Amino acid sequence: MNILILGSKEYPFHSSYEYDKYAGGGIEIYVENLAKNLSVSKNKVYIITRKFPNQEKSERNGNIFVKRVGYFRNKFLRNVSFNFLSFLASFDIIRREKIQIIHCNGPVSGLFGIFLKYFTGLKLIYTPHGSISCWGFPLKNILNLFHIFSIKGSDFTIFVSKIAKHEMNHISKNKSILIENSIDMDIIRIHATYKKTFFGFLGRLDKIKGIELLLESFLKIYQDYPRIKMKIGGTGELKEFLLNFIEVNNLQDSIEYVGWVNDQFSFFDSIDCFVFPSIEKGHPIALLESMSVGNIIITSLPYIKDGYDGLHCEIDKDNLAEKMKYVIENKKKLNTIRENAKSEIRKKYSWDEKIDKIVNVYKNVLK
Repeated sequence: MNILILGSKEYPFHSSYEYDKYAGGGIEIYVENLAKNLSVSKNKVYIITRKFPNQEKSERNGNIFVKRVGYFRNKFLRNVSFNFLSFLASFDIIRREKIQIIHCNGPVSGLFGIFLKYFTGLKLIYTPHGSISCWGFPLKNILNLFHIFSIKGSDFTIFVSKIAKHEMNHISKNKSILIENSIDMDIIRIHATYKKTFFGFLGRLDKIKGIELLLESFLKIYQDYPRIKMKIGGTGELKEFLLNFIEVNNLQDSIEYVGWVNDQFSFFDSIDCFVFPSIEKGHPIALLESMSVGNIIITSLPYIKDGYDGLHCEIDKDNLAEKMKYVIENKKKLNTIRENAKSEIRKKYSWDEKIDKIVNVYKNVLK
């Protein structure tokens, strides 16, 4: 098949962090893994994404073809402008490369995808990614409308988050499937030996990811456990807030901010406990990657069984602090949880299994 994938703001992942403080995230990782696994089966994959300095306007990597377009460097216009220019660039690729199916990722991409479907007659797959329940007015309402139009206008919807599917399943009705986020099992590493309690957070530094909650909880337990350490990786709107928090509370020796992380598995190897008290209810790749190397997981997300393969926390600083204390005081007792986490990842979240399901969706839609 010849497949056009839209909505990814960068390719490859990590391309934008030096130039855009709203760097790529879950959609970009998903699209890169999706393209890689589709191309192995001799499908031809065409990706339209943003262009950054020192990148070619177009390139080929095996059966993956990348076209890069411009965008307005503005918080409110960057996504719309990029997707509009992607929409315009799509027509030439569709005609020249005989595209058979379009796969849009995210609500803005999905909306433009509906117009592409209308003008070209091609089949459209839509993947919403994440949940919109954490966003405030009016953005939540606008995104909700985009989701509704995208789901109703597409031929089929692939959800990667069971929370998103629960929120939007009434719209998609019988035209959807849950195929959860997955990771590449070939790059999983064996975790280093556990020598000290070292908390860690890796993700976008935004309120919806729970970074403020994490810092408040760390400060709360720091008084009783002054030797604890935490490492934070990522970038985003709250970077300056994070640095100021560390300085004001004299935590320079206790919280290490490492900035953007190019090798996430080295990051996870350096910590014992990955803390992710996310307000946004998506299905983050970082959570799966951290579980795969045997970190203890503390998260607000429903992708672990509390006490079996991780520890569940409420979106509340007192509750999160209690879970972090529990890890400090019972670290040696948690090895079973580590092993269960690694086992669950290998059983449920391999791309080898998920790519066959996605290809079957494409084939069924094309019939």
